[in-house]
Amino acid sequence: MAKKSSPKKAVKAAPKTPKKDKPKAWICWLLFKLAVVALVILGAYLFYVDATIKQHFSGNKWQVPAQVYARPLQIAFEQEITQTEVLDELKLLGYRRVTSVDSSGEYARSGSTITFMRRAFHFVDGQQGLRLIRLKWQGERVQRIEEAPTLQSGFQDADVLDSISLEPWLVTRLVSSHREDRMLLDINTVPEMLVKALTLVEDKDFYKHHSVAPMSILRALVANIAAGRTV
Repeated sequence: MAKKSSPKKAVKAAPKTPKKDKPKAWICWLLFKLAVVALVILGAYLFYVDATIKQHFSGNKWQVPAQVYARPLQIAFEQEITQTEVLDELKLLGYRRVTSVDSSGEYARSGSTITFMRRAFHFVDGQQGLRLIRLKWQGERVQRIEEAPTLQSGFQDADVLDSISLEPWLVTRLVSSHREDRMLLDINTVPEMLVKALTLVEDKDFYKHHSVAPMSILRALVANIAAGRTV
């Protein structure tokens, strides 16, 4: 007699634990390509900037334009010249009218007297510094020319002069072929506030980096790309 086979029980397979998706190779390859392209663009831009700067600053860049001056106005004792003529000359030279003269390029008028602080200037006979001058008139003639020894002492112990010359006014400046008008200054003669203002506007980290500011270069690159030209 045949034995009945016992029914087999179905065995369920254990569920597989899901594996984390690994970055696909093509994504890594794409990122690598983008990085290479970005480096090439940045390198080309740096090369362009370097070439532009070298071309702009090559050669003699510190050529000072030739300056053409008019004849200086000379005021002498008993010279027939009106106060109006002297005031017109001072205004032409850019002197500022004040109530009390205490700085270069200032003048004051009181009755028949004009007081001014003549600027330092390199005259034909040599360099001359600041001079505090007072002119007195009698009618249309210069009656007296005085110079204060110092600004603090005033005219108490003033020296009497035979004549005094105002600095000549600048007629024109003959610039170079690059059409650049320059004036070379000693850093010690520039106001400290001006230096701070220029540094803040142009490059506030000027004293912190070594002449190369990567973030500034990147910002300039983005600005040029956005504008479609060098801005």
